[in-house]
Amino acid sequence: MKDASRGVHFHYVEGGIYDRGGQRNNRREAEEVAQLALEHVQQNPHQSLGIIAFSKAQADAIEEQLDLLARNNPHLEEFCQDDSPDFFLKPLERVQGDGVTYNRYPTVRDRDRLRQLVVEKLGWRIHRIWSREWFRDRNTQIEPLVERLENLRLQK
Repeated sequence: MKDASRGVHFHYVEGGIYDRGGQRNNRREAEEVAQLALEHVQQNPHQSLGIIAFSKAQADAIEEQLDLLARNNPHLEEFCQDDSPDFFLKPLERVQGDGVTYNRYPTVRDRDRLRQLVVEKLGWRIHRIWSREWFRDRNTQIEPLVERLENLRLQK
């Protein structure tokens, strides 16, 4: 799924598996994201790039992969500098849309709804699984999630 007007797209990563019990990241996905960032810099050096990871651990894994690629690609290193106006890499929890608007909502539930609105406007699709339900009956929660992911994969 690609939306060129927003610059957002879904990219399936073959073999990308979350390391739940260890590093708490997806190393294969981080490698792929870093490679896509390199391709972006090579093909579109005058366009900005923002990468939003689902967690701080994943953002760190992506940054590590970017650093590895940058060793042999000085343009990537220059593009991804911390003070670059053309690049950012942030975990999702740090991407809250307008911070002033976000802080107007005092409850976690309100903030969660706002976060969902922000990411849906970016073209994301949310599949919510409540932790209580996950721990009660994980398999019942996994089936619709896998079905939804399969549908998204087939759409690309």
